[in-house]
Amino acid sequence: MKWGLSPFLLLAACAGGGPPEAARFAGSEACAACHAEQAAAWRESQHHHAMQPATPASVLGDFSDATFDYAGITTTFTRRGDRYFVRTDGPDGQLADVELRYTLGVAPLQQYLVELPGGRLQALGHAWDSRPREAGGQRWFHLYPGQALRAGNPLHWTGIDQNWNSMCADCHTTGLRKNYDAARRSYSTSWAELGVGCEACHGPGSRHIEQPGQPGTGITADRGIDICGRCHARREQLTDAVTAADPLHAGFRVALLEPGLYYADGQMRDEVFNYGSFVQSRKHAVGITCNDCHDPHRAALRIAGDAACFQCHAPPTYATPQHHFHAPDSAGSRCSACHLPATTYMQIDPRHDHAFRVPRPLQAAAVGAPDACTHCHRDRDAAWAAREIRARHPDHDPEPPHFSQAFVRYDRGDPEAAGELDAIAADPLQPAIVRTSARARLDTDRPGWERTATLAPATPLTPEAWRRAQEFNADRPEAQVNLGLWHLAHGDPAAARSALETALQLDRTFLPAWINLADLYRSQDDEAAAERTLRAALPHAGDSGIVAYALGLALVRQRRRVEAIGWLGEAARREPGNARFAEAYALAARGNQRQ
Repeated sequence: MKWGLSPFLLLAACAGGGPPEAARFAGSEACAACHAEQAAAWRESQHHHAMQPATPASVLGDFSDATFDYAGITTTFTRRGDRYFVRTDGPDGQLADVELRYTLGVAPLQQYLVELPGGRLQALGHAWDSRPREAGGQRWFHLYPGQALRAGNPLHWTGIDQNWNSMCADCHTTGLRKNYDAARRSYSTSWAELGVGCEACHGPGSRHIEQPGQPGTGITADRGIDICGRCHARREQLTDAVTAADPLHAGFRVALLEPGLYYADGQMRDEVFNYGSFVQSRKHAVGITCNDCHDPHRAALRIAGDAACFQCHAPPTYATPQHHFHAPDSAGSRCSACHLPATTYMQIDPRHDHAFRVPRPLQAAAVGAPDACTHCHRDRDAAWAAREIRARHPDHDPEPPHFSQAFVRYDRGDPEAAGELDAIAADPLQPAIVRTSARARLDTDRPGWERTATLAPATPLTPEAWRRAQEFNADRPEAQVNLGLWHLAHGDPAAARSALETALQLDRTFLPAWINLADLYRSQDDEAAAERTLRAALPHAGDSGIVAYALGLALVRQRRRVEAIGWLGEAARREPGNARFAEAYALAARGNQRQ
């Protein structure tokens, strides 16, 4: 007889007690009673202060009628007693007074949240530079200089991409439930604790508190990088019904080495945080985890500077000019200068690439990626850097074969690179994220629910689970497009159209929704509606050529060749590096000449 319960729990169930209830969030102060040392370190950390009510104790910015000019709007920051207000352009583009509800972060910058109807909390585009004045701080600045954001733009503080409930909340609170009501398009978001508390990393603690020292209470001491990866990764959240006691892939799908997010060689490009870089590294391959270098309670290095590296790498070998080529104690002699190059995000926040890669200047230049050498020596080029490395290490191959070469050729439209991607995907010596990224490039024509087993081999989602994940993210246009494709594949074009139209109601600038809606009309032999849809999308296309390309193809199908050539040419002009656009334009123009 297999009951699925331990003998102890089986006896309890037979006695009427039933299985124990799930652990609940008890709050960090409940943990502090026994774990005083760790709690003291945590209280001083940025984790503790990740999100706080806006009070005189938490607000760092200057609210003494300070002003900041951006895109022709003068924003004013004021304080009324213990409450904080900002006068700025609101959802309708007009100046309005809004009250700050919460702070986000402390260093090197602090952001502020404003409450809007529908349970929305929105992050202001103006932020406070909390660095010391001598470092350029103690000032207001805008996170998107030069973009002149106005209401209606998804990056404007009132827009969908500044929505805290879906973009920030899960990593700035503990025990969050988004609670999005798709029918009403509103939130009733709740949390167990503001900030990253003990249970954000260790799991709900009520049973551990009731039975300290007993196994099976849901508390986890160290599950490696899975814990850190929940927030320190670019990822898609699948559900909020998991906690830190669950595997990372049970609730999240980590972004792969995709164009736009990463350079072709795996270096971080967009704001992808550290996980995706670290899992490419040899350190990860041999079992080193985040906690070997970082104290998780202080949220800081265990030992400052190069000493953190010298825990494993002997200074007589590595802390010498023979290894790092620079004068001792100079900036170039630091381990991080060559092996953890930094990219600055949010204007003032440098973050280190954690792949711990060896500089490969020629390889990086060949695939359009930066390299650590010319990042500092800006008056030199990659060929110079490669010569310098070879001169010091004549027996070392400075440019071994690398997956980036196949990635960049495939991304540029070279079909012959597909065989190389197959080989990379099957190579056990490649990091898992590289193998999966190679396979994902080859699988781009398959729907997301069919690709899931490839993207997350440890915990493949069933098609139904994939659909539920999209419904969880129904407040995002990406998920609505996915749902539209799901409905279309399952023979329900009306539901597909509804989902695609919902995506556009959420964000008029989300081009995949326009493209797929036009394609839906095309599949129903309504070329006129497809054309109208694409022309309506053009004002939102920006520098992208995809709408012009789709419109050109729609006109080709209508045998309006001259107009089609014009739009295919416009697509190629907007994206000169896109081989598909260039080929379509050339074929159309050549065909027109033959007529």
